[in-house]
Amino acid sequence: CYHSPNPATDFAELRTGASWSGAGIQVLSATAQVVAEISVDASGKTRIDLSELPAGLYLVRIQNKDRYTVRKVIKK
Repeated sequence: CYHSPNPATDFAELRTGASWSGAGIQVLSATAQVVAEISVDASGKTRIDLSELPAGLYLVRIQNKDRYTVRKVIKK
């Protein structure tokens, strides 16, 4: 699982393998509040809209029924 750019301004692109297709994505604030929820795109490339969020550190949690992973994203 890979994301770019980091730091991001308005959008971050998350690239995952096909095994993550349909998995849920939660964007969490530094205080662990869920600020966005989307699903992994079937193509393996998912665009996360950060434009409405204030600058800061966010955690992107990707989870399917078998596993999960967490990545850090910095919004400028």
